Amino acid sequence: WGKAAPVPRGARATAGGTVSHRLSLSRAAHLVGVHRSALQQMIREGRLATSEGMIAIEELRRADEGGVSAGPG
Repeated sequence: WGKAAPVPRGARATAGGTVSHRLSLSRAAHLVGVHRSALQQMIREGRLATSEGMIAIEELRRADEGGVSAGPG
């Protein structure tokens, strides 16, 4: 079975053995096309979760399905 593959930069291994890729707030905002302050507001409102100042890609996808890039409406 050998050694486990290294975890890529920006990723974190979870207890279940899966890898969660994480992004900085600035990078996440850039990817969804909003200003960083929009994501900060969502974090304050509890609509977006972070861990150690980073956003998991899965969390960003979940939030974007709820309309992150659409903005207030």
